[in-house]
This record gives sequence, C-alpha cells and structure tokens, in this order.
Amino acid sequence: MTTPNADLTQAWVSQNGPSGHILSSRRRENAVVSNGVLRLVARKERRDGQEWTAGSVWTRRAF
Repeated sequence: MTTPNADLTQAWVSQNGPSGHILSSRRRENAVVSNGVLRLVARKERRDGQEWTAGSVWTRRAF
C-alpha cells in the first residue's frame, strides 16, 4: 500500500532537480512511502544531464 504524496510531505521535504555536486538527478517520484516506511529509489536513467536519478529528502523533525 503506497501512502499518498500529501502524507510524505507531512514528515519530509522532497528535493527535485539536478545538482552539480551529486552524480544523480534528484526526483520526487523516487521517494516512496509504503506502509509507513520511506524508500529512496535509485534508477539508471538519463535526466537533467545526469546518468542516474535518485530520491532525496530532508526530514521535518529535529533530532
């Protein structure tokens, strides 16, 4: 069971787009919440000038 996108934004801030210092393009669709567990997916696909895409998030919770 995948949690709707709105549920992901309650706990995390998703990053999206290319980055000069990271070797993958960050994509929102690569951050998936299923059964309350966040999964960051890496895919070998060319986007935004990068060879890979990956999920990337920041937590809203302070530790």
